[in-house]
Amino acid sequence: ITNTRAEFTNSLVGFMWVLFFIIVGSILPPFRTFRSGLVGHLLPSILKDVADSINLHREYQRFLLSEQHQQQEKKDAQSSQDDNRNDDNYHQNNIINSSK
Repeated sequence: ITNTRAEFTNSLVGFMWVLFFIIVGSILPPFRTFRSGLVGHLLPSILKDVADSINLHREYQRFLLSEQHQQQEKKDAQSSQDDNRNDDNYHQNNIINSSK
């Protein structure tokens, strides 16, 4: 690549990344302290929050399924009542027609 502007821009970006890591490295505590804080405090709380979220989602899904099941049972009961009414009407019509 012979684009000199790209070389300058890329080297400037690289220099900024190096400067960033030098500054951040001096501000952050040593890695061992960071790692112990991460493993001892932050990670367990994150995992607990994720597990709680999963459990809430599962409970919500169970609730939705039970609602759908109840609605389906109501529809089935209604359709069976309608079928019984239709059968009664059919038999009544047959009796009326056969008596003629």
